Amino acid sequence: MAGRTSGGGRVTVLKPPKISLKFSNHAQNEQFHNKLQAELKKQAFDVVVGFNKMPGLDLYYGADSCYVGDKVPQYPAIYKLTRRYKGRYSFEQAVFGVKSQTLILSLSEQQKSEYQEHYFTPNKRFHLLPPTLDASFSPITDRVTQKEKLRAELGLPINNLLLMFIGSGFRTKGLARAITALAGLPIDLQQRSSLIVVGHDDDEKQYRKQADRASVSQQVLFLGGRSRQEIPKLLAAGDLMVHPAHNENTGTVLLEAIAAGLPVLATDVCGYAHHIKAAEAGIVLDSPFDQKALNTQLASMLTSSYLDRWSANGQRYGTNPALYKMPASAVDAIEAYEQRNISPINCTPDSQDIHNIYLREDLGELSFDELLEIGKNTVGGHHNVVEARDKLGEEGRRTVSFSHNGERYYLKIHDGVGWKEIGKNLTSLRLPVLGAENEWKGVHHLRRQTLLQNLD
Repeated sequence: MAGRTSGGGRVTVLKPPKISLKFSNHAQNEQFHNKLQAELKKQAFDVVVGFNKMPGLDLYYGADSCYVGDKVPQYPAIYKLTRRYKGRYSFEQAVFGVKSQTLILSLSEQQKSEYQEHYFTPNKRFHLLPPTLDASFSPITDRVTQKEKLRAELGLPINNLLLMFIGSGFRTKGLARAITALAGLPIDLQQRSSLIVVGHDDDEKQYRKQADRASVSQQVLFLGGRSRQEIPKLLAAGDLMVHPAHNENTGTVLLEAIAAGLPVLATDVCGYAHHIKAAEAGIVLDSPFDQKALNTQLASMLTSSYLDRWSANGQRYGTNPALYKMPASAVDAIEAYEQRNISPINCTPDSQDIHNIYLREDLGELSFDELLEIGKNTVGGHHNVVEARDKLGEEGRRTVSFSHNGERYYLKIHDGVGWKEIGKNLTSLRLPVLGAENEWKGVHHLRRQTLLQNLD
C-alpha cells in the first residue's frame, strides 16, 4: 500500500502477501521479517520505520515495553532456552543493542531507562517524543450533565462516587489492585462507590470472581469496550481515575483524564505519571507498590476537599498545546534522519565494539581521582572514603560515601577484575563477577523509582 503525504513524501506500507499462519507468534514474526527483507531489496527506500522490533530498521517507534525486562521475568529460567525467547530477544537486541544503528523514538524517560538497563543503549540513539493527546480529543466541559446521564444509565444513585478504570490488559493496568482497594474502603464510603471498568480482557471472569469473593460484585461494573468517541463522556462522568498499573510505558489515558478534569490516582511506573504531579491533578504512588498505601490514598482522595482543585488544575494543564504535538515531532525526527541532519539525533555509534557506556555521560570525562572528589565540595556535603574498600585501591576498586541535600549516597568505582579476585571467588565456590552489570541495573532501577533524580 502506497500513498503521498501532504508534504509530498511518498509512504509505502509493506504487507507482504501470502503470509501463512504459523503455530507460534515468533515464527510468524520471523516469516514476516524474511519477506519484508525481500521487499526492501526490490525497492530503494530513504527510510525504513518499524512499529515492531526487528532487524534492519532505520527508526523504531517505541510503543512496546522491554521484552527482556518486562515479560521474561514472568517465566521460569528454562524459558530462555526456548526458540520463542531466542527469537524475540534477537529481534529486540537488533534494535536496542550497542551495535545497532537504529534510532529509537522513545515515548518516556522511564521506557528509555529500562531498555538501557538491559542493552546499554547509548543516549544519542534515543529521541524522546513529547507526550501526546489526539488532536481530536475534546474534553467535555459540562461534567455535571454527564455525571447524571451515566448514573441514570447504570441505575446508580445520583450521589454515587464513580471510580473509573479504563483500558484493556487488566492485569498490567492493575485491576486486581483497584478491586482490592475498593473492598478496603470504610463500609459507608464503599457502599456509595462504584468501580467502572471499561475495556476488554480475556480474563474478565477472574476479576468478576475476585469482586465476588471480596463482596463488592455489585459495586464493580464491567462496561466492556467503548469507542474513542465515548471516552470523553466517561471521563467527565467520573469522580476519580484509578490506575494502579504494574507497568505502563506511557499511559495516554492519564493525560486524557487530566485534561478532562478527572483527578487521577496512579502508580509511578506509568511513563506519564509525572504529568499528574506537574498538573497537580491527583496523587502518584511511589514504588515499591504497597496495597495498604493504595487503600489509604483512595479513601483519602474520595473524601478530600481537593477534588475540585485537582479537577480545575487538570483542565488548565490540558490546554497546553505541547500535549498535542507528538505526531509532528515524530515526523520531524524521521525527516531529520532522512536528511542526515543528525544533531542532536545522532544514530551512529562511535564504534562497533563499545566498551564504555555511562549512565551519566559527564562521568565518562572524569579521571578516577576526579570521581573520588564527587560530593566533596558540595555545600553542606560530607566526603568520606570507606576504609574497608579503600584498602582495595590497588585492585582498582573503591567505594565513596557522601551526603547530598541531607541524604547519604555511595559512589562505587572499579575497573576490570583481576586474576586475584577471580581466584578468590573460585576458591569460595562462587562464580566471579566480571563486570558491573548488577550495579548498572540497580542504578537504573533506583532512577525509575525517582531516588536518584536529585543527583542528575
